Amino acid sequence: MTLAVIQGKRNISCDKSLCVVKQAMARQTHSTDTGWAWMILLASCMVLFMWDGLRKGLSVLLPTLKEQFETHTWMIGLMIALSQAVRDFTGIAMALVTVPCYSLLGQYFDRHYLLACSLFQGCGSLGMMIFAPLTQLLLDTYGWRNTLLLLGAMYFHVFVGGALLRKPNIEPDTDEQTYIALKTRDVDDNAVADREYDDSALRGNKLGTVDKKKNTNVLELFGLNLFSNLSFVAVCLMSGCMTSTFVGWIVYFIPHCLVKGMSPYEASFLSTLAGFAYLVGNFIFIPFVSKNIVSVRGAIYIASTVAVIALIVDKFCSTFVTLSISSMCFTCGIGVMYPLLDVCLKSVVELESLSKAFGWRTAMTGTFKILSGFIVGWIYDQTGTYDVGFYYLGAMQAVDWPQSRFGSISG
Repeated sequence: MTLAVIQGKRNISCDKSLCVVKQAMARQTHSTDTGWAWMILLASCMVLFMWDGLRKGLSVLLPTLKEQFETHTWMIGLMIALSQAVRDFTGIAMALVTVPCYSLLGQYFDRHYLLACSLFQGCGSLGMMIFAPLTQLLLDTYGWRNTLLLLGAMYFHVFVGGALLRKPNIEPDTDEQTYIALKTRDVDDNAVADREYDDSALRGNKLGTVDKKKNTNVLELFGLNLFSNLSFVAVCLMSGCMTSTFVGWIVYFIPHCLVKGMSPYEASFLSTLAGFAYLVGNFIFIPFVSKNIVSVRGAIYIASTVAVIALIVDKFCSTFVTLSISSMCFTCGIGVMYPLLDVCLKSVVELESLSKAFGWRTAMTGTFKILSGFIVGWIYDQTGTYDVGFYYLGAMQAVDWPQSRFGSISG
């Protein structure tokens, strides 16, 4: 009798071990830093080149548009800022291209992600360097209406960049297994009863947690669970303050130079010099951070400080040389921060949540852009000078200092 029971248990155990069902779990199997990753980088660079070039070109048109429509400076500045903020809020137009560029770079690059971010942002600086004098030339030659038509025609090149974007390859992973026991004829009634009792108890536990799982799934679906991560929130606030400062500078720098007595072509050339300094900033920090000479947080502190000081001393810069130095110091500092904040964002969220993280960050920065586009122009209309407005931009940039102390973004 005892031997029969033992033998029956052995048969049940044997049946369970033989009746195994493997459920394939999806995972990313694409190679990072190689292959199509560089095509993704090329497409992203093309998109940012056109986007940053366009928003700089619109700032060149600001004084002309103000005169043509006989309106306030803040009104035109707000319209330019809104054209950028709408991209951040929606899921149409440029948002369908720029946000995927950010997330795909994080998925396709790992070891060379810092270099990829620097090249990506560097092409944005090239756009500012080229489009500022080009827009001024088109404005003087064809007028503001035809200039906008030509800029729109140039923007069709974004289609090429969008066509190159694609998701990483997905294929099944058989390393992980889920074991499911199947019934056999040799199993006695007691074993069946025990299994049915366990199943009923399990169903009872599941009913008690189904509502919680639904709520969790909704939060994860929209990426709202990311806001429980203080490091993610800190990176978003830093990006918002920095973007607000930079957009305010982009929109009002050329009008600011005109008020200080520069000619339109001198102001455009100053913008080109600033774009070159921004390009230098995109790469100058790489050897220091890569070799751990300076931490990510340390580099952000230094770059932010340089940008704040440049905005403060701008009031005392009235010549071409001094304006060149101050503007180049500011854009160099901003150029350092942009790639580092992308790296910070990737380090504080899971890879599968990267698209949602960049989407929420972009949406949050859109609000800051609207503020800078309105406030600096309104201050100018009230005071007749951009000096106080640039002080405001410096104060916004200084907010980045305490935010960089949160969580794992310290680097």
